[in-house]
Amino acid sequence: MHGSVSAVAPQVAVATPAPRRFSRRHCSWIGAAAAACAVFMLLPDWQALRADYRSSTAEHRDITLSDGSHMLLDSNSVADVHFDPEQRQVTLLRGQAFFSVKSEPDRAFFVNAGQVRVRVTGTAFAVSVENGEVQVSVESGTVAVKTPTAPEPASLHHGEHLSYSAIDNQTRRAQWPNESIAPWRRWQLVAVDQSVEDVIKQLRRYQPGLILLTDKALGQRRITAALNLRDPKRALQAAIAPLGGAVQDGLPYTLIVTDAP
Repeated sequence: MHGSVSAVAPQVAVATPAPRRFSRRHCSWIGAAAAACAVFMLLPDWQALRADYRSSTAEHRDITLSDGSHMLLDSNSVADVHFDPEQRQVTLLRGQAFFSVKSEPDRAFFVNAGQVRVRVTGTAFAVSVENGEVQVSVESGTVAVKTPTAPEPASLHHGEHLSYSAIDNQTRRAQWPNESIAPWRRWQLVAVDQSVEDVIKQLRRYQPGLILLTDKALGQRRITAALNLRDPKRALQAAIAPLGGAVQDGLPYTLIVTDAP
């Protein structure tokens, strides 16, 4: 991705479609899906409960680590921290984090995410792990990223991005402008040629309750936009309105995403 975010993904205008009426059969399906999701959400999140640090829906958590480094957790993220005299280690179990690492030449700083390991002595960088994909982006300094696809770590410098997918076991590299590195810090989601389904998955971090996608074809449509994460419903509606999509309120704490009538 090259150029400025504003040029690639401009803020989208808000569209307000007419309310849609769902059939009784459609409503029954939506109700069953919402109930199933609600039960799943009520199950204990053992990963989060046992972790050292976690953040809630629509929450950013800024953590000062014992060495003076900073870790900013994005919404619905989970991390473990283990420091000893030889090394500093953070394991990002879920979600996204931005690190500003205090330099200690004799004690390296590691971030583990899925099958990826990042080594750094002092720099600022972002890491995300979700659905088998790990992404690393460097805002300043240099990091060494070890993935299963290469025998030696890859060096990433300012403005460089690396992603590893466990699904296809592929590693990809790209140049990113600074404003595209962890834009969630500014409560912004930058979607560049992403599917509606993928955008909804990311918005679920910020929307209390459920977001249900009822139209598979709409979910595969592509969008490019910069979305305001402080108002996920309004942002999503604005993004999919040009595609003929609509966002409606369903059961309490449930948004229904479908094709407009």
